[in-house]
Amino acid sequence: MSNKLTGLVVLTIVTVASGILQGNPTFYGGTLEEMKAAEAILSRSNLGSAQWRLIERRTFAPAVLELLESNNYLKHVYQHQESLSRVSVAVFIGSAGPMVVHTPDVCYPANDYQTYSTSRTIAFSGVGGARHELRAVTFRSNDVHQRFLRVYYGWASSDGRFRAPEFPRVAFANQRFLYRLQVAVTIPDGEEAIESDDAIEFLRDALFQSALYTNNGLFAHMAKSDG
Repeated sequence: MSNKLTGLVVLTIVTVASGILQGNPTFYGGTLEEMKAAEAILSRSNLGSAQWRLIERRTFAPAVLELLESNNYLKHVYQHQESLSRVSVAVFIGSAGPMVVHTPDVCYPANDYQTYSTSRTIAFSGVGGARHELRAVTFRSNDVHQRFLRVYYGWASSDGRFRAPEFPRVAFANQRFLYRLQVAVTIPDGEEAIESDDAIEFLRDALFQSALYTNNGLFAHMAKSDG
């Protein structure tokens, strides 16, 4: 973990609880009761670890919920116990369409950022030996501070394995629902090595090993996978 900056990491996971949401399309393919069951799973999920502790629960602005077409989510803030680096994590329940349309390379340049470096793919190993891949791209703010922001993002179908295809609309064309993971971390400069990001440590040691993938979590079936 970088000692040059106590990084603020912002994560957004946009997801649907596949296997729970089936039926009435008014509720993204599930009944109200099934949606409440999915919300209950999210509400008790802890995405941290012994080193990354839950310290705060937050809410999203109405404009964000409207853009993503979902009102069912959690947003937590985690803090590393030694470095005090903070991570903000959000999990949404939503449909596939908005998940692939609103990508960081579109949204950030529209919100006073410019692309600083081209994207690259980063691999992670999770519960059950599952392989996850996220795309990483660095932005620089257009204000006087010129802050650098590195964003990680990817999508998964009901198997819970995140991927970052170059053309997600084509790759996930047959999917009704998708899981979308988005991570943004403030870095000291645009050249800082990806391997030193606080986001990398959180994803590797906490989120991809968290309760989302064990016990009765949204992706618990992956704990039984042989990878």
